[in-house]
Amino acid sequence: TLSNAAGASIIAGIDNNGVLTSAGAITGNLTNSGAGTATLKGDLKGNILNQNNASLTVTGNLALDSNTLTNDGAAKISITTGEMHGISALTNNSTAAEGISIAAGTALTAASISNSAGSTIANSGALASTITAIQNAGILSNAAGAAISGGIDNTGTLTSLGTLTGNLTNSGSATVRGDISGNILNQSIGLSNGGLDINGDLALNNNTLENKGKATVSVTAGNTTGILTLTNSSTAATGVSIASGASLTAANVSNAAGSSIENDGTLASTLTPLQNAGKLVSTGTLSGWLANSGAGSATLKGTVNG
Repeated sequence: TLSNAAGASIIAGIDNNGVLTSAGAITGNLTNSGAGTATLKGDLKGNILNQNNASLTVTGNLALDSNTLTNDGAAKISITTGEMHGISALTNNSTAAEGISIAAGTALTAASISNSAGSTIANSGALASTITAIQNAGILSNAAGAAISGGIDNTGTLTSLGTLTGNLTNSGSATVRGDISGNILNQSIGLSNGGLDINGDLALNNNTLENKGKATVSVTAGNTTGILTLTNSSTAATGVSIASGASLTAANVSNAAGSSIENDGTLASTLTPLQNAGKLVSTGTLSGWLANSGAGSATLKGTVNG
């Protein structure tokens, strides 16, 4: 057991395989290995490597002074109190069920964040990437009432019930509701086609939603609002779908040649006519003018308000 009290300091690197508790300052790299446990707050001027089956728990404000934090093996990092900040690069490669967890009322901030395939970050507090968008190839969850800022490039699985601030680029699987203050690009990369599922009320705060490649956008529940421009150029069989009882509202809607929109709920274009050069099937409510051009086809049932 090694204990470093508040106001005390250790000026040396630490290789911990036992029990480490520090509320003071550590100057030097920390490697937490085996089944080691490290409980930290205060200051740490060095890189942190948490690996094997080790656990690292942050129980108060912890400043890393622009150093790296790497979580490997099946290790766990838990932010239970306060804020962990000053991280230059956070890399999560852990295969633990929740490799990194951020509790409600706490925060984790890094200049860059990477979550590898097979790894999980569960955020119930505030997760921020200040320089680059979060690179997610694993599982990233953002609970109701939680917030992620800095943007996300998602090639894995994203679930967000809270607030996202920054652009979202998705070529994986994304299930979202809540608030997004940023543009959404849903696309294909290689053989991976973005699947965006909106399963509750979602406000986009006057940002764009673009769907392209062979990606799909499915509004399965709730009201999706605040879209400046919805652009669908996806060649998927149904690029954009709106389920019965759900709605999607945008100032401008464009459906390109070779693309398809299927509306069984409510689709509204509030500022300009819906520009359709592809295939539009509406059995629900279509609100706003419709401009059908080129080889565009529109099959309309239900209600047309325009």
